[in-house]
Amino acid sequence: MRYLIITICILLFSVKVSGQIQIDWGLGISYNTHFFVHKDKSQFEYSFFQPDVAHLPSVNVHFDLKTYSAFQFRCNLNFGAKRIMLSNRQRIPSGGILKNSIEHEITSSDLSFLSYYALKPKFGELRPLIGFYISTNKYAAITQSISIRGRGPNLIDESMMPSITLEIEEHPFIVYAGINLGLNYSIKIQNREVEFFSLLYLSPFDMFSSDFSYLANFQEERLNGKYHQLSLGMNLNLKRK
Repeated sequence: MRYLIITICILLFSVKVSGQIQIDWGLGISYNTHFFVHKDKSQFEYSFFQPDVAHLPSVNVHFDLKTYSAFQFRCNLNFGAKRIMLSNRQRIPSGGILKNSIEHEITSSDLSFLSYYALKPKFGELRPLIGFYISTNKYAAITQSISIRGRGPNLIDESMMPSITLEIEEHPFIVYAGINLGLNYSIKIQNREVEFFSLLYLSPFDMFSSDFSYLANFQEERLNGKYHQLSLGMNLNLKRK
């Protein structure tokens, strides 16, 4: 990781010195699938709640440092939320699914340093991306959610479901790093660049520096592991071409 940062800094400095640089910027939205890989998976072997994925939106702003070649650089700042979920699903008589979840809510921003190579097919521009990111996060809350999905009338009142007593003693500030891999497809619409992208955030590090503990119905539970996410979205370049 250290050598990758040094290499990118040297390349950016070289581009700046040569004066062959153009700065573009834009805004975007994305829909993200979040995966938390628990460090101790055996704790869920007989547990009522099981690890689950989360789906959340986010917004981002990016800055492109464009050289006059196919090799380009980008800084991307993603703002949103992360969620670590433990869920239980049960079928109900109406044919739907009752989902009962414990949710660890986290506010976050991920700063990515990316490089890409612009390929130009017949229409648009295809850009494979690679880089790294630094993630800063603040643990916000632990909550319980109950939802019913499916066909037919709901025969269960969600408000009548038993609640879980959830308690935490701290709201830690969390910093970790990881690797980005992605792919963009860019086209021009009315002299503005619009791109559709996928960006994968993979971290080799545990999210928490030590196990995070909380109480569920007055029983201590522990949490730690690696946090990954996949973003699918669209960016609009705000500098007219």
